[in-house]
Amino acid sequence: MKRQYTTKRNPCPVCSNHHGCAIRPDNLIECLRSFSQHDAPAGYRFIKPLRNDMGGLFVPDDQNAQNQDKPLYSPQKRADSRQTNKGLSIEERDRQNRLLLNSTVSSLGTQHFSHLQEQRQLTTQEINWLKDLGWVRSWEPGAYSPAGVTSALTGISPEGKLLGREGIAIAALDPNFQITGFQIATLRTQPKYIWLSSAYQGGKRTPITKW
Repeated sequence: MKRQYTTKRNPCPVCSNHHGCAIRPDNLIECLRSFSQHDAPAGYRFIKPLRNDMGGLFVPDDQNAQNQDKPLYSPQKRADSRQTNKGLSIEERDRQNRLLLNSTVSSLGTQHFSHLQEQRQLTTQEINWLKDLGWVRSWEPGAYSPAGVTSALTGISPEGKLLGREGIAIAALDPNFQITGFQIATLRTQPKYIWLSSAYQGGKRTPITKW
């Protein structure tokens, strides 16, 4: 039996998304949008991060007995995560995201700039305008976030590093133009986009931004 990728008919049981996640032959779930036990729905248990912090590996709770020998990822960090990831307000998410834009995620690489010109047909003026607003930037996983940005912000690991995949970070905005999260255009065919923000955070659905 091969790994089964999620589809619209069979979405990911952890994040409910239908693109990019997979269910392994041993029924473990590779979710690209969930990074800790805080992100897990009822009935699922977080085991460890995926390679390169690309998401999390989860198991249905009814398989606990079969997975007793699987090491859990840093129990202390998971406990800290439960304490800090209680859901940031939209205002606080906007504040922390803008701290990222002012330091770690402050530039737009040449490759990404060219992609927006050639594939998206945007002019240089339009791209610079979007960049200045903080609505498009280059995202580099593994880079450290600045002081003031916490792991309660989805897309940030307990160690303070950027998670996800390399690509163009596209800001998701609420009606007041506050930045609630980022979607990454990976410039790949599978997956083409991934969300850094959870499907739910702080009890409110993250606004969806699609290009």
